[in-house]
Amino acid sequence: MRNRLLTPSSKPLADECGHRIKPGHHRPGFFVGGGFSNSTQKHITLEKVMTVHTAKFVKASEVFANHRPVWDAFSESDPDFSWGNNNRTLASRDGLISALEGLDDDVPGVKVMIDLLSTLDDETYIDLEN
Repeated sequence: MRNRLLTPSSKPLADECGHRIKPGHHRPGFFVGGGFSNSTQKHITLEKVMTVHTAKFVKASEVFANHRPVWDAFSESDPDFSWGNNNRTLASRDGLISALEGLDDDVPGVKVMIDLLSTLDDETYIDLEN
């Protein structure tokens, strides 16, 4: 994304949100380049250097609501996920299914949970924090 911002030399430069930008300075997530055009105009160019991604997810508390023994066995099994003190910890459907398949056979409801998770599309994640 490139935005060319022109302003008379007597006014401060501003980005599309109205934030002041000085030539040679930048906002987080943006690269600022450019220079001067004619004597009455200044310009800078903002180039986006990061992309905001959106992910679909379901809450583990809803997925495991009626399957507390499976959740307890999963969280005590030292799974290959890290969570705690995070706002979101997103696990892939296939990663969580794989972790559940590694649980002991005597945990009731594991097969039901695997079947339930298999109904999610592969682009939907499970939030282990909520």
